[in-house]
Amino acid sequence: MTEIDLNFHKSVDRAYYQLFASHDPFVAIKGARGSGKSWAQAYNVIYEMLRLPYVNWLVIRQYQNTNKESTY
Repeated sequence: MTEIDLNFHKSVDRAYYQLFASHDPFVAIKGARGSGKSWAQAYNVIYEMLRLPYVNWLVIRQYQNTNKESTY
């Protein structure tokens, strides 16, 4: 089995580390536009898929004016 070294701490803001440590089904994160929320969540999706074999994700986003109108 190949070992993969994931250095998320270099790419994710410290404010979003709770995404990686939480076992809660829902985690609310906040921050201004451009603060890295989407990047942190994208890294978390990859992390969970690599770490837990039973985890599946489907994220679909169509560009609109707001996330509310474009994320399914």
